[in-house]
Amino acid sequence: MRKLKKQKLLFFSAIATLAITPMTAVSCLYRNNPTVEYANSFVQDNPYTQKEKITYTQDDLKIPALQAFENQFYNNELLTYSFTLYNYGLTKAISIDNDHLKRNLTKQVGKLYDFNKQGIEIKINQTNLDKIKDLKTDPDYDSLSKFISNAINRINQSYKEYVAYVNDYNAKDENKNKIKIRTLEQIANTNYNDIVNSTPEYLKKETVIHKDIDTISTTTYLDYSNPKLVIDDQKVEAVVKNFLIDTPFYQKYIRYQNDKDPEKRLLTKKEGKWTFNLSKNNEIFGAIPYSMFTSLYQEVKKRFGSITQAKKDTKKILEIFLNDFKERSFNVDLNQLINDNGIFLGFGPLNILYGKNINTDKQDDAFTIFARDYEFSPEQEEAFLKNPIQFFNSNLELLYLPEVFKIKRDLENQKSLLKVAKPNEVKKIEFLQKSIATYQNQLKTIEQHQQELIELANKRDEIVKSNDSNKETLLEQNMNQMIALAKKYFNSAYQKALTILKKAVAESKTNIQQLAKLYAVSIFGLGAFKTQIIKGYVTNNDVKKATYWIEFFDTKDNKWYMFDTLKSYLAQRPNIEQNIYPSSELSNYNFANELFTSLPANYELDENYLDVAHVK
Repeated sequence: MRKLKKQKLLFFSAIATLAITPMTAVSCLYRNNPTVEYANSFVQDNPYTQKEKITYTQDDLKIPALQAFENQFYNNELLTYSFTLYNYGLTKAISIDNDHLKRNLTKQVGKLYDFNKQGIEIKINQTNLDKIKDLKTDPDYDSLSKFISNAINRINQSYKEYVAYVNDYNAKDENKNKIKIRTLEQIANTNYNDIVNSTPEYLKKETVIHKDIDTISTTTYLDYSNPKLVIDDQKVEAVVKNFLIDTPFYQKYIRYQNDKDPEKRLLTKKEGKWTFNLSKNNEIFGAIPYSMFTSLYQEVKKRFGSITQAKKDTKKILEIFLNDFKERSFNVDLNQLINDNGIFLGFGPLNILYGKNINTDKQDDAFTIFARDYEFSPEQEEAFLKNPIQFFNSNLELLYLPEVFKIKRDLENQKSLLKVAKPNEVKKIEFLQKSIATYQNQLKTIEQHQQELIELANKRDEIVKSNDSNKETLLEQNMNQMIALAKKYFNSAYQKALTILKKAVAESKTNIQQLAKLYAVSIFGLGAFKTQIIKGYVTNNDVKKATYWIEFFDTKDNKWYMFDTLKSYLAQRPNIEQNIYPSSELSNYNFANELFTSLPANYELDENYLDVAHVK
């Protein structure tokens, strides 16, 4: 059987993820490819090269540790742009704490313990310990005092056990090499770095005591004596918000930062450490299809020459998006304000193309219709999204056959049993040999049937390349022949796959928020470097409905504009039933009249966006 040819993602390894810092190794790629061109342009000019780092400009934030934290945002992998998708978002979590304030307690107040004259007992140096009261520390005096007191008690108890062990060992007649008991002071001053697991028990006990004494000597605290150097919630939030504000990603932060479940929040704090993770709670298939963004980018480049020039007229960028988008099929569940379904699912059931469960984003037989060892090209992906059923029926040489895996598994199992069968087990050997032959014949038959489908696929490819005027008719005939063969040889697998696909097509929708995100991220990536997603409410016919829209800064007018993405979407698709906007507004829709520098009377901001929105 012919091995399925994989479509390679030529540039994925080199430019799949882009940081704001300069890239290397671009020279080995095809420079005229739009993905590579965009990558080069992005490195030089993107929304984040324009942002001001507040830890360098705001006096109360000029803390080296906080500056290092902020720099991580801008040096992080920020953009994924491959032959499959276009997706913005930090890929790595970023953390900060107050470790820069760590001080050695002994160096600040002096030795925290003393030995008695014999060196066999350790006790707290209360005079030095009390000096901690004059320090602004974390942990506080009580916590540090308790920690040191517990360590002292543990050391004295361990030493008593050590002495008892050595005395007991020395008392036994068979132990001719007597052990010399070391004092606590001697143990404290001995180097035990070379102690290994095979070490005698008494040395292991000495090592434990030494480590506990060393712990007291190396105890650290956080020095809060200079409040200007202390990292706190407000300073961390200021850095995070500065990075997110005026971008399509601030909305996600607002949504989850108000969540009752702390684990869902993008900015968390545990044990004095703050962690920001923008990739947490990602939507399923939340990216923009490669084909769409590339089409937009090429049109922007054609119109302006470059994104650098395009950003001078951001209203025109939005207009380019609208002209492209109106020609595309995109499904929004108007009853879903927000859920886990991402942008991509609005274009079609892409998860089915790759056999992934929509809820887990993992391979799942219940969502698989095509062979798993095949990688689809961007053109095939786009063809699938345009007409999933037709694409499926036209590519049945790739039909997923779960029974093949079962036969192969059973075949290998029988072969394993045959290997371990004893020579005198004649009947068992005969049974296994017959069973193996049966499985092999089944696989051979399946391969022969698949080969017939592959031959039809080859004819299909020839028709596509031809200039035949009857191309469409010939392709339809070819597809019908494929369907007939699939039903003849693999009807069960075919019907199951078709059922999976039809169900997915019917259910493949995204939500109102992701519609706004599609608009926002698209124009953001094309030059509208200040773009936000805003939550609010629109009232028509006394019905108030929650929704999302976008606002963007137009550099040409030097103004912020509000634009209702849902209204735009519905105006471009008059066949969609809706009760959100008056039909007259949609039928008379004019893009130029839908850009507002102040909110129309029937719009209202959500309370969480009152301080975020520019257009009010």
